[in-house]
Amino acid sequence: MVDMDQNALLAQGVTPRDVTAAINAQNLTLPSGTAKIGTREYTVSTNSSPVDALSLNDVPVKTVNGSLVYMRDIAHVRRRLGRYSRMRRAPMASQTCCFL
Repeated sequence: MVDMDQNALLAQGVTPRDVTAAINAQNLTLPSGTAKIGTREYTVSTNSSPVDALSLNDVPVKTVNGSLVYMRDIAHVRRRLGRYSRMRRAPMASQTCCFL
């Protein structure tokens, strides 16, 4: 779950769309070629998905005025408990929380 700090987003000049784009850019599985072993040929993919959700706190989101803004500067990523069947927004103590 990503808890975005609205005040920090405004102060850093970052939008929720920037946050979503940064997460999507760090969560890719791309074909990178093939490996031929004997007579068999295998497709090789690179997986840049984070091993742990908490590592998304270290993802660079945007460069503002020459400085990198990291996820930890504008949001807090944490493991969610349980499963959610849908995406929703819920106001929480002057912050907006979005389950991704």
